[in-house]
Parts: sequence; C-alpha cells; structure tokens
Amino acid sequence: MVSFTTVVIALTAAASSVTAFTAPCNFPYDVCGWTLASQQYGYTYEELKAAHGGVDDGTLYNAVYGCRANGVIEYGTACPRGCQAGGVGSNNTPNANCNA
Repeated sequence: MVSFTTVVIALTAAASSVTAFTAPCNFPYDVCGWTLASQQYGYTYEELKAAHGGVDDGTLYNAVYGCRANGVIEYGTACPRGCQAGGVGSNNTPNANCNA
C-alpha cells in the first residue's frame, strides 16, 4: 500500500518541475527567444531550435515565440532588428514584439 506521504511528495515534485519549466512562457503570451534562454527561465538552445522545426537560421534568440499550454513554445516571427520584450522598463515580461 502506498502511503499518503509518498503520494504528496510525488505530486509536489511533479508540480514544481512543471512550474519551473513554464515560467515565463504561459499561454497566451509572446516572449523573446533571448528571454526564454536566460538563466532565469532556462529554455535551452535545443528547445528554441526544436520550436523552429529543428532549424537554426540565426534568428533563434531574436524571434518572438508564442507560449502554449504546459510551457510549450512555438516559433512565431523572426526579428531582424531584434526582439523587444513587452512592458516598460522590463526585459522579461510577456507580449514581446520585433523592433521596428
């Protein structure tokens, strides 16, 4: 028989790993690649590349990614002039856009 404590520990571990992975990429926000790859959020180069269909065309970090459920990211738009994180005075808030 599985103890109540074992179940609680397992559920807590699963929930904390999902929470750590999804921030800041939560639906329905858009986020810059360089924000996702920051040490704070921890998406890897390989995850950015996978979201772009396995291609690195030099835009992985300067691109807008759409956030989907459970921390899944979807490559959106390349930003040849750089990606601007949303929000005033912040580099890591959602709803990013390409620089004009």
